[in-house]
This record gives sequence, structure tokens and C-alpha cells, in this order.
Amino acid sequence: TATVSGVFNSSIYVGSAISTYAFGAIAERFSWPTTVALWLALTVVSAIVLIIMARPWRKFLDSLPE
Repeated sequence: TATVSGVFNSSIYVGSAISTYAFGAIAERFSWPTTVALWLALTVVSAIVLIIMARPWRKFLDSLPE
């Protein structure tokens, strides 16, 4: 469990570091409204993926033994 937790934590830190520079570069090149629009688009796409995956995830959880 600790190994999996460590892998997830390191992935999150790497993603945060990359996004800091990437969003900064986008803001410098295109402007802050474009950056905020990109954040909004990423949020909407993520929400759609989660909504689509909710039913299969529930089905998987229901198939697990108690």
C-alpha cells in the first residue's frame, strides 16, 4: 500500500510541476483568459469522463465479493 501511495504522490508532484510551467507558458503566449478557458475545458472534459465511467465503476464494485 505504501508503494502505491508513493507512486501516486510522485505522479501528482510531477504533474503539478509540469502544469505550473505549461500553464505559465500558455498564459504568457496567449493571455490569462485563454488559460482560464483551457482550465474550464479540461474541467468539463474530466467531468464528462467521470460521468461516463460512473456506471461501469458501480458495476465493478457490485461484482466484488463482500
